[in-house]
Amino acid sequence: MLVLSAVIIAAVASLAMRKPFKVDILRDRASLVRETDEGWLENTYIIKIINTTEHPQQFRITAEGLPDIKVKTETPLVAIPAAATDSATVHVEADRSTRPRAATRSASS
Repeated sequence: MLVLSAVIIAAVASLAMRKPFKVDILRDRASLVRETDEGWLENTYIIKIINTTEHPQQFRITAEGLPDIKVKTETPLVAIPAAATDSATVHVEADRSTRPRAATRSASS
């Protein structure tokens, strides 16, 4: 009886901790970083969202980490039906002056 109780508790805990969605972010390999007309740097990504619930969900795609970063999508919200998968094309733009600089190695004499 103790083993059966432990299995039931483990199953309930597993279901309770299950994530309601999964996300894969793929960089568009067909396009390298490009400069926009405003002088910003732009990368394109394909975001694949998997709704693992039995209810429709809506997702808002955002980015953070750089000042004034811009995210451009076809629609502000991505609606995914229950137990379904959908993809969205996302263009992320950042000001050239705020991009992280690569580390440089100084030559020692």
